[in-house]
Amino acid sequence: MRCIAGQNDCATTLTPELPCDLHETYLPAFKKLVTEAKVEAVMGAYNRTNGSPCCAHPYLMGELLIDKWDFRGHFVSDCGAVSDIYHGHHTAGDLAEAAAIALKAGCDLECGEAYAYLGEALTRRLVDEGDLDRALTRTYTTRFKLGMFDPDSKVPFAATPEAVIGSPEHRQLAYTAALKSLVLLKNKDNLLPLKPEVRSIRLLGPAAADGNILLGNYYGVSADLTTLLEGFAGRLPEGVALDYRQCVQYEQPSTALVDWWLLPSNQPDVVIACMGLSPLMEGEEGDAIVAPAEGDRDDILCLRCRPIISEVGGQWYEDRADPGWGSPIALGDIEALVDAILFVWYPGQAGGDAVADVIFGNAGRSGRLPITFPVSVDQLPPFDDYGMAGRTYRYMASEPLYPFGFGLSYTHFSYSALTLAEDVIAVGGRCRPR
Repeated sequence: MRCIAGQNDCATTLTPELPCDLHETYLPAFKKLVTEAKVEAVMGAYNRTNGSPCCAHPYLMGELLIDKWDFRGHFVSDCGAVSDIYHGHHTAGDLAEAAAIALKAGCDLECGEAYAYLGEALTRRLVDEGDLDRALTRTYTTRFKLGMFDPDSKVPFAATPEAVIGSPEHRQLAYTAALKSLVLLKNKDNLLPLKPEVRSIRLLGPAAADGNILLGNYYGVSADLTTLLEGFAGRLPEGVALDYRQCVQYEQPSTALVDWWLLPSNQPDVVIACMGLSPLMEGEEGDAIVAPAEGDRDDILCLRCRPIISEVGGQWYEDRADPGWGSPIALGDIEALVDAILFVWYPGQAGGDAVADVIFGNAGRSGRLPITFPVSVDQLPPFDDYGMAGRTYRYMASEPLYPFGFGLSYTHFSYSALTLAEDVIAVGGRCRPR
């Protein structure tokens, strides 16, 4: 970080063009949530900021959160973050000391194993009863606010039946959220939405039939998951043929004399290649822990998609649409090989229906990217440098693959003769058209 914790003058900023990244970029959103939204809980991260673990940070947790922002809720660690003070950061001699450091800094509640050692920490006088009382007071205050010790008659939500979970209203909300999140990145010659003359579609990729790609990390189990394949099958216009192939590549090459679906006579009007990432390749531990970088990605190229695109894209196919998903992906050669790209992220339980409706034209498309898509990892600063130089639309100097806010629509827009009511807008003022 450029700004040393506790120094509010940001004297350590490297360049005058970039003000203190900690206060100008990282903290404002947290400040609004604490001072304006009055959140009840704040979670500490795994990493160190300016040398101190975030779940035992005297400046961020004490001077800033409590003293300056007047936070009156409770502080909870991310799962395993307190143990990391000992196991990962090595800023404590053992788990009892790690627990003591976090508790005294203001971490009231731990997700993990370290606070089981608070009894030992008390015996060793690493903490005192006052430290324990303070944390218990904060956490129990939240529980009282939730009505956990009141009779059901005094708790408004106690009368809400479990049957409302997964109700039609909830399913409609899931569909609406998925639909609004989709971003159309490319649409050569207005290929999408598919025209009535398209009478045959080939859907490719194992992800098309995989419910995991809908969910990402941290999800509940739904009784109403709609995969991309199911979405296309359910929305297929009358008289249009749909053919699905997993396109899984095996180590042993095929010995078949003829692969019928590659014959020119068997080619569809449109090929839709479903590719991208899944929770098996990226995510916070979980299944992704078996990935080469243990859930992180050390590259952003969508390498797994290249064989599919090279095989089907360079032969007899004239029209291709490509739903992708996940976090930013450098598409590399894929961007030039396909005619349309619809980025669907992890769209949730109704993702299949939403994607199909956009491609078939049952719904318009106007989503915009909330992040910047770099051309390659070479455009990104080092992962362990939290400085903002070269990051996001604010400080990126090179041309990205797709900029922040980019997104195509099925509608054409034009703007002209725009004027403002005021020539000068004061701080906190609003911009109004004339």
